[in-house]
Amino acid sequence: MKKYIVLLISILHISIIELRESDGFYLNETKIMFKGVCRHTFTSKSGQTSIKKLVIEDVNLMKDMNLNAVRKNLYPPDLYFLAVCDSLGMLVIDKLANWQKKYEPHTTLRLVKSTVIRDVYHPCVGMWANGNEGGYNKEARQDYSLYDSQNRIAIEPVSKANGTDTKHYPRYNYVHKQVKIVTFGQFVMMMVPIA
Repeated sequence: MKKYIVLLISILHISIIELRESDGFYLNETKIMFKGVCRHTFTSKSGQTSIKKLVIEDVNLMKDMNLNAVRKNLYPPDLYFLAVCDSLGMLVIDKLANWQKKYEPHTTLRLVKSTVIRDVYHPCVGMWANGNEGGYNKEARQDYSLYDSQNRIAIEPVSKANGTDTKHYPRYNYVHKQVKIVTFGQFVMMMVPIA
């Protein structure tokens, strides 16, 4: 009888993302700008059931649109969604699962712990999102770093916190003050200040 040795080899991906004050985001020492979308798991074929083939198609479509980031909405991402993003180089803003209202503090802290522990070793996770535009718990801000040795930033919706401005649905005047618009004939270029 022949004996076989089975080796299980895991491909180790390492990504280091940091926010440098008054400078921007860096991924593995290279400055980046997040260009992304929010993603709900819903299709006419499968409803809200996630199918790996559709996840791969979605992420490839995002890459074809020159996007580099996706924010998960309302519920935790499937583990194979994170695995596909790991393998295709798509950054994920891993959002605490909630709808429009914030949870009670004890529920929020339990969800932060389970979310971070489950997803912390995925290099695609670029940052955590502490809630939704309808509400978030400030009590949970520090808990992300308890379970994430990389200490990735946790952003909060509709706020200026941790060096970010995450204003949702800004009015024209707010955006106009933030960017410089330059026109060249039929082309328009928006210049966003980094500092």
